[in-house]
Amino acid sequence: TFTLTFARQYGRSATISTPLPPTRTTTASHSNGKPLILAIDDNPDTIDLLQENLSEVGYRVIGASAAEEGLRQARELQPQVITLDIMMPQKDGWQVLHDLKNDPLTKNIPVVMLTIVDKKALGFQLGAADYLLKPLDSNALLATLARLLPQRERPSRLLVIDDDAHVRDMVTQLMEGQPFDVVTAVHGIDGLEAIRRQQPDVILLDLMMPYLDGFGVLEQLRRDPVFHHIPVIVLTAKTLTPGETTLLQNNAVQVMQKQGLAANDLLEELQKILVSGQQNG
Repeated sequence: TFTLTFARQYGRSATISTPLPPTRTTTASHSNGKPLILAIDDNPDTIDLLQENLSEVGYRVIGASAAEEGLRQARELQPQVITLDIMMPQKDGWQVLHDLKNDPLTKNIPVVMLTIVDKKALGFQLGAADYLLKPLDSNALLATLARLLPQRERPSRLLVIDDDAHVRDMVTQLMEGQPFDVVTAVHGIDGLEAIRRQQPDVILLDLMMPYLDGFGVLEQLRRDPVFHHIPVIVLTAKTLTPGETTLLQNNAVQVMQKQGLAANDLLEELQKILVSGQQNG
């Protein structure tokens, strides 16, 4: 088994070891608590694209290829958000939007029009929460979902930047069943790209990595006006010099040594950071 020792706050360590489950290769968190998006579109490629883009950042997407099927699933599944095409056979998106907004079971579900038809004024008049044009702009859609969904309905995003696959898998497994969507990066440059694709709520950062080490990641983060506020927990096996310790005290909220990590302690630290972030936000 592989264990880590958890070192609490600088200078005060508490060693608590726990066996970890067998390693499994995984790139996504447990699906518990993921908000459901219903995509009503007769084009299967659009549904596939939505599933591919949204599943990576903590959403669950179910597709409906026909209007009546979409209306039925909206009533039965009660999704958090519906995306809706306009040009569909039998019943078009305008009729579907009208039906959704006049059904007591679905009238309060936000509907995002996703279509090539540029009639935004009509869409908003009929009750659409937002109106996006195809081809799909994933960043625009993610921004819309972030605005429409209450914070409690979105899983917190944890980015693990570490070149050790064992550590990445271990942290992912520890988060199973917890309200975290885990994303991993294999080195510093990969991590910065992941941050720019979708901003995480917390970062677990290794220090010794190829291409760009953890110190380089911290330096670039703290210089960035958009991402400088993201809390970082450093995870390392490195013996720190006094200068490095001072640097981390100024730029990271916590340091954990790679000799052992208790799942409960890690979860406790993550929850503290998230609660603090919500209060400050």
